[in-house]
Amino acid sequence: MPGLFWFYPEPTLVTMDLSQSVVDSISSAINSWLQEHLLIWWIVSNPGWSLVILLLLIALFVGLLGAIGRSVEQFWLWLLQKPLHLLVWLWQLITRWQPVSRSQTRTQRVDFLIKRISQIQQEQDKLLKELTQMVKVERQ
Repeated sequence: MPGLFWFYPEPTLVTMDLSQSVVDSISSAINSWLQEHLLIWWIVSNPGWSLVILLLLIALFVGLLGAIGRSVEQFWLWLLQKPLHLLVWLWQLITRWQPVSRSQTRTQRVDFLIKRISQIQQEQDKLLKELTQMVKVERQ
């Protein structure tokens, strides 16, 4: 009764020798490659430690991806906030700046400045009197 794979010929001594020589050549090639690459040989010969190291590397990689993601998020938030900061700065600049109207003449501006200086001088005199009174009280 033919086997399940009736179309394959039965293995003979020649095919066994051929397959054994193929296996031997492949294993010798792998062994020589492993001897040249000792790290790979260590990983293959110590699967427990290799698994621990692999899990540690995966955890580090996930942490690195998270840090990169947070950095990108911070950059985009910074970038999107800059136009708003510019608008706030311009608004503050505009509200502080009080332009001189065209109808105001030079003499009017001079009169305003002289009046303002006299007000400041009066305030200065008042503060100076208060200071002298405080010094007199402390000396007594």
